[in-house]
Amino acid sequence: ASLIKPFVMLGVYRKSKRARRRLRRFPRDLQDAIDDMMQVSNNRATNYLIREYLGRGHKRRGFRYLNRMLRRYRWRRTRFVELIPKGGRTYRNYTSARDLNSFLFLMYRKRVVSSANSLRMQRLMLPSRENRGKTLYLKVKYSVRAGTKTGYTRRTNGVMGVFLGGRGVRRVYNLVAILTRPYRRRGERRWRIVSSAVLQRISEMTYE
Repeated sequence: ASLIKPFVMLGVYRKSKRARRRLRRFPRDLQDAIDDMMQVSNNRATNYLIREYLGRGHKRRGFRYLNRMLRRYRWRRTRFVELIPKGGRTYRNYTSARDLNSFLFLMYRKRVVSSANSLRMQRLMLPSRENRGKTLYLKVKYSVRAGTKTGYTRRTNGVMGVFLGGRGVRRVYNLVAILTRPYRRRGERRWRIVSSAVLQRISEMTYE
């Protein structure tokens, strides 16, 4: 689901860094696409970055770039196989809680691409909209600051993020929670409501 998008963001900044492009001269249209992908989970922006920027017009070239990058970071349970189809029903791409946690850890420690790039990625995730991790309850009661990303399909509902603190808590921690179910055509509406509520409660209980 959309939980693979942080790796696309990393791939774009990594390629830009290898091309010796400074962050302050980062193209506005490229940054806008990253913002749309991470903050409102825009699938078209994601496909554009994979195919046009990372793949130079070819989706398979974009997949190869990302999958080689994943191996270099030793993220062996994440793989890119397809662009996100219309409607967002992607089932062939996959990732894992372990790889997502490793990404968050390295990003917070400023060890992905460079210190400046790591900090930009972390800041980019902070204004993400209300979701299953940084819930309205946590923001209102505790003024929680967190950079998060969610993902959803008929079979998967998940959230990942780095929680930077709030009232009463000084520790920084990662949260990765993924719920799955067998593929079924019926009951999706209830699955979405119930699984989202469970993820929200997991996040709130973890903070408290």
